[in-house]
Amino acid sequence: MNIVVNREGKESTFPVVLKNREGKTDVVKLEVKDAFSGLGLETEDIDSKTLKKLDLQNGIIVKSLGNGKLAKYTDMREGFIVTKVNDVPVKSVKEFKALINKKSNGELIILSGTYQDFPREFNYAFRL
Repeated sequence: MNIVVNREGKESTFPVVLKNREGKTDVVKLEVKDAFSGLGLETEDIDSKTLKKLDLQNGIIVKSLGNGKLAKYTDMREGFIVTKVNDVPVKSVKEFKALINKKSNGELIILSGTYQDFPREFNYAFRL
């Protein structure tokens, strides 16, 4: 590729090679992350015995919170049991991820659930 530069009315042509961060001429593709990975959490299915003990029909547990939207925009703690996403019951991690990934950027999401040590309903709202 050539670039033409005009300096005080005098045009000069220079050959230019554009390179990516690795110093190669390959086209860099945008890395697309799913919405779930942007939340910054690790989740796990809950066995039916634990659900019954907690008097819950369904839910998954938040094992850890890393850097992500939930840690940044909510007061959620590790150990939170997600029972619903926007009033849709959550029965597995796979289902939870699918519900989150269906949402659009900027869409409001409300995670409803409880904690084992403080059994009342909590709602955490945030936008993707």
